[in-house]
Amino acid sequence: AYFVYRTTTTKDSGTITVKVIELNDVLVKQKEIPFVKGDSLVNLVQDNFSNVTINDGMIMSIESLTTPSDWSTYICIYKNGEMSAVGIKEVQFPNGDVISFVNTTFSM
Repeated sequence: AYFVYRTTTTKDSGTITVKVIELNDVLVKQKEIPFVKGDSLVNLVQDNFSNVTINDGMIMSIESLTTPSDWSTYICIYKNGEMSAVGIKEVQFPNGDVISFVNTTFSM
C-alpha cells in the first residue's frame, strides 16, 4: 500500500504552468507556479486553485470542473500534452513542464 499512496516530491526548484481546461478546450484558468525542492503537485494545486478535491490519488474537482457520480465526464491529467499514466500524487514535474487538468467525456 505504501507505493500506491506515496506522494512524489520535486528534487529541484523552478516554475510550472498549470492549466484547467473545460470540455471543448475552453481554458478555465492558467497559472505559472513557482516551486521549490520538496514540493508536490498536490500541494501546489491545493494552494493555487479553488474547489480542489482529491480522492485515492484521482483529482475529482478543481475550479469549476467536477467529476459527476455517473462518471460521464472525468478530469484527466496531461503532462506536456501527453496523458499522464499516474495519478496526481505521482506526477513528476521538472522546471518548465505544463500540467493540464482536462475535463474529458467518458466513452467506451
